Amino acid sequence: MTLKARSIFKTAAALAPMAALLFCAPAVADSGAYIGGSIGQSYLDTGCCDEDDSAWKVFGGYNFDVTFLNLAVEAEYVDFGTYHSYGSIQVYDYDVDALAGFGVAGLDLGFIGFFAKAGVANWDVGSQDGTDPAYGIGARLTFSSVEVRAEYEYFDIDNFRYSDLSLLSIGAAWTF
Repeated sequence: MTLKARSIFKTAAALAPMAALLFCAPAVADSGAYIGGSIGQSYLDTGCCDEDDSAWKVFGGYNFDVTFLNLAVEAEYVDFGTYHSYGSIQVYDYDVDALAGFGVAGLDLGFIGFFAKAGVANWDVGSQDGTDPAYGIGARLTFSSVEVRAEYEYFDIDNFRYSDLSLLSIGAAWTF
């Protein structure tokens, strides 16, 4: 191989990944409605102690895709699991869940993407409930119209007894 051919080969090899990113982002980004589900771990700060439990959620939304930028609206139902409250002579179990709505903004970098979301959640902890702000961040891998996502969500409960509720999850979504 001549010196000139070797130089051309090295230049092409260096530029190929950048060209792939430019051409892959529009090809894998999907606009439209999507549905999905996730499983994970929830955490509840009860003021005196922190508790955790297995959790799951289902979600759906609509993605407005503009090449590298994603804007979406999303709704979700989250089952945070069952938590315990210790009385003087009895342990009380209570289910924790929430219905939330978010505005989502994301960045596509080929088949990899990152997103942040903000919205409100209507939560229910035992006999108490309320509506408070909710936030989240995450990353996703997109394969055609299917994406795998990992995310962290924080629900800012404004209540004298409960202060923080969060969810760390992994799941999948399908855009149709």
